Amino acid sequence: MSGSALSVKNLSVSYGAVEAVENITLDINAGESLCIVGPNGGGKTTFLNAVLGFLKPDGGEIKILGGSIKKAYSKISFVPQASDVDRNFPISVREAVLTASLKSGLHPFEFFDKADCGKALSVLKEVGLDGYENRKISFLSGGEFQRLLIARAIMGDPQILLLDEPTANVDLYSRNKIFALLGEFCRDGKTVITVTHDLAAAKACFSKLAVINKELIFFGDPDKSGDIASLIYGQPAKTESGRGETDA
Repeated sequence: MSGSALSVKNLSVSYGAVEAVENITLDINAGESLCIVGPNGGGKTTFLNAVLGFLKPDGGEIKILGGSIKKAYSKISFVPQASDVDRNFPISVREAVLTASLKSGLHPFEFFDKADCGKALSVLKEVGLDGYENRKISFLSGGEFQRLLIARAIMGDPQILLLDEPTANVDLYSRNKIFALLGEFCRDGKTVITVTHDLAAAKACFSKLAVINKELIFFGDPDKSGDIASLIYGQPAKTESGRGETDA
């Protein structure tokens, strides 16, 4: 697949009188990976929620795969922070992945056909959880649970995968495994958009970087961003060229 995966033009979102993000413009092509970093309260999650259609912008335009969010919704998947999900729900790993196959109107414990079950096992193997299918989700480690959330997200064959802090509170092995999985997803021509605090990964694991602190501080090749921490904590806004121009 080729062409634009996400196009954002002059996006602004506020909560009452408080401006959360202001005048953000960026474009991501299919097969690219975008890492979004910034200070706490800088608008990263607000930006992600606007892209997902959870928040209505005050101004600007968002196009996903060339169309509206509503038209593209079936082609995107979202992986929330693991801490936002109830891990005590009495369900197995396989059943958790299979819930991604539920159609509107089906009972949550509807029978799944052989093809669905086979695909679930295949996806679990892809994320390194083969052999875990009958384990209750409450018995997974933090890294295993995060990979389960990714498995559920890719069960529906999305074109775009959006993730909010996928490596928060996981061990080094799981962190590396997760970023390797995201790289494989992009190599299949699909698109990854990730909010993270992992600045080392922002440099090493993504093709594009967006530094957001209400405005777009930097957007472009991570290798041309300089010191990301300096960008986040108070340096002048700059473009990929590093000329100190404000493009937001």
